[in-house]
Amino acid sequence: MAVGHKDTNREVEPSSQAPGAFEAAEPNRGTTVGLTNERVSSYFANPKNYLDIRRYVIEIRAETVREFTANRKFSRILDIGCGDGSISIPLLTETNRLTLLDISSAMLARALSRVSPEHLKNVDTVNQDFLDAPLDPGSYDLIICVGVLAHVESPELVIEKVSRLLQPGGLLMLECTDSANFSNQLTVMIGRVRGALARRGGYHTRLVTAESVISMANRRGFKLLSLYRHNVALPLMGKFLSQRALQRFIRLIFGTAKWNRNAWLGKECIFAFERTRLDAPS
Repeated sequence: MAVGHKDTNREVEPSSQAPGAFEAAEPNRGTTVGLTNERVSSYFANPKNYLDIRRYVIEIRAETVREFTANRKFSRILDIGCGDGSISIPLLTETNRLTLLDISSAMLARALSRVSPEHLKNVDTVNQDFLDAPLDPGSYDLIICVGVLAHVESPELVIEKVSRLLQPGGLLMLECTDSANFSNQLTVMIGRVRGALARRGGYHTRLVTAESVISMANRRGFKLLSLYRHNVALPLMGKFLSQRALQRFIRLIFGTAKWNRNAWLGKECIFAFERTRLDAPS
């Protein structure tokens, strides 16, 4: 459910072990991530790495985006790193258009299978790296970029391109895992232990802070409208509870976007930004 970015780092095979309920993948411990298009696409091609063990997180994200976009109509929607389309397809109507973009052809196929036959004519697909994709500037009034920043080499380049594609007054749904949150340190430690025990290179995600994401967005002419924070299941909970039970557990602790409880505990951040002006001077 993400887009990659081409680089020249040495290719390392993704870990064959699916991560536990507490983390989507092993957090990066250094400055070089090596998130090539091939690695990202290969990782997300396996449902066990994301869809199977993170369904409850996907549903929370989809519900939050629907809350943030309630009472607004959109004519053209772009879903970057669309995955199986769970977040954007519910926003598709007979009168708007949806562009599904993902570097994983397997994910795009899953997303298309979720579109009702009467709406297929309103859906475009792009099987390409977002930064390379030929998309028309200023052509979208809603852009969804959820579950993406952890899987790209440069989050700032992604946000910069998004700013060119979004119309003034348009909305951006953006998400990140706040690496500055104290609970993320537990994830990092677990990742280090798993990596040491496995003695092999795993799939490393990009660390980014919520503060830096807001700063990058502000520089590109975005105003923060809303922020919902939550966390993910504790280690091993996913082995004993269903995805639906995990979702109810997280909602019990953190509430909804309208009533966000215990936000200070949440490392998972979903932002709603509005495109208000031209990019600020560098």
